[in-house]
Amino acid sequence: MNYDLNRVIGNNETGFDGNSDATYRIQGWEFVMAGGALYNNLDYSFTVKHERGDFTADPKTPGGGSAALRQQLGILYHFFDKLPFLRMAPANPLIKNSATAGRSIRVLAEPGQVYAVYVNHAQIKKEGNPNYVVERETRKIDLAIELPGGTYDASWIDTKTGQEAKKERFTHSGAIKNLESPDYSEDVALLIRAVP
Repeated sequence: MNYDLNRVIGNNETGFDGNSDATYRIQGWEFVMAGGALYNNLDYSFTVKHERGDFTADPKTPGGGSAALRQQLGILYHFFDKLPFLRMAPANPLIKNSATAGRSIRVLAEPGQVYAVYVNHAQIKKEGNPNYVVERETRKIDLAIELPGGTYDASWIDTKTGQEAKKERFTHSGAIKNLESPDYSEDVALLIRAVP
């Protein structure tokens, strides 16, 4: 909602929404995919006598953090480090799926060149704690995205491991392209690049 300010905007010290790594990983992806410049969370795994970040917080602790989460946020960093981020802008209207209930789909694009797509299954509850609830079942999505004509490489990335879960090259005549994801749970990223 603040993208038009054309300023560097950060999301600092997120937390207070339970212990789940998925919550903070998804919040990080959502923020950067919306055009945010930086993300960091309060990491409760760093305490006195646990300076290496290996403390396991009590489930009643208001925040999360772990070595696994830090690795997953590293995947987010490496995903964006390979993109022309400064030339990209939010482009959510390129998604043409008619039914999006229960999921969030974000697109960041340099039109005609590169498209980053992020899908997650998390919702904000109006009451109770945690307010951020992540659906964990395994699923697939048939993503409908509007692309100009050309040849593209599409890579689906597992946001928890950084592994490429599925890759394909396709030639497209323009308009809507349907891409089927691999099986995933919680969230998945897609990178589409034009082939020169």
